[in-house]
Order: sequence, then C-alpha cells, then structure tokens
Amino acid sequence: MKFKVIAFTAMCIANVAVAESKEEVFWFKSQWNVNGFATVHAARTGSRQYWEAMIATSKAGESNLYFNHSGGNGVLCTSDEGLPKTIKVSDRDIQVFAWCKEYSNKTKYISFTAKNPKGKEYIKNAFRKSPDVVKIDFSGFGTVYFSAKGFTKSWEMNTAL
Repeated sequence: MKFKVIAFTAMCIANVAVAESKEEVFWFKSQWNVNGFATVHAARTGSRQYWEAMIATSKAGESNLYFNHSGGNGVLCTSDEGLPKTIKVSDRDIQVFAWCKEYSNKTKYISFTAKNPKGKEYIKNAFRKSPDVVKIDFSGFGTVYFSAKGFTKSWEMNTAL
C-alpha cells in the first residue's frame, strides 16, 4: 500500500503502560498538528520507541489514519508474517492491515491501518469524541495513549486536499 504523507511533529508529556512488561514509563506525546501528525516517543533502559499517528492519503485517494512504530531493539520486523491482525482502540477490537516497512537508512518499522470502513470510522470517531487521549493496544507491541487534542481540525484540514 503506497500513500502520500503530510506531516510534522511537536511534544508534551504523558504516561503509557507498556503491555509486554506491564511497566509504567514516561512518554513524550504531541497534540495533532495542522499537518496531520501526532507522535509519541519513549526512552526505556536499553531501548527507545517511537510511535506516530498520521493522516495520509492512500494511492487510491482516500484519507486514512496510519499508526507507525519504530525503535525497541532495532529489529521490529523482518516481514509481514506474524504481525497483529487486530488492535484494541478504546477497548474495542479493530481489524487491521499491518506491514513491515523500511526507511531509506534500512531501519525497519511497522505500519497499521484499519482494514475496513467500519473500523476506520470507529477510530476516527474515537479521536473526535475524546477530550484527551485515545488508548490503543497494539497486541504485543504495547499500549499507547495518543493525544486527541487537535484531531478534528487536523482531519478537516488534511482531508480537504
């Protein structure tokens, strides 16, 4: 799946529970900006993690929410095999496409997006309706609390292109 990315970042502080270890860590999280991006960064002993939520246009011209994860031990994936087929958004299961991608520097990352229109709409509405954060459990990759602040404005500005 190819898509055009429209993005920049900013940061503030939030707490996130990391699912596999049940530890609480301090993360830096951004509000949604006018360019269609929100990010979450974390540093733990021996590893750094980076999550981003972004509004992007697919090759088919549809606006979608994508969630990308990089960091950890440096090798998150080598192929699409074994990646989660569902994530939990605000404690509701959502079917997703998940695939392994590679930056130009050869660093691997995982990208997630809802598999069907119902899931896409549920995620979009979770961000629109939340006054603060949206909790997403990435099935073995951790639970992340993305900011919902600024989402509606960001969505409207980036889907009207």
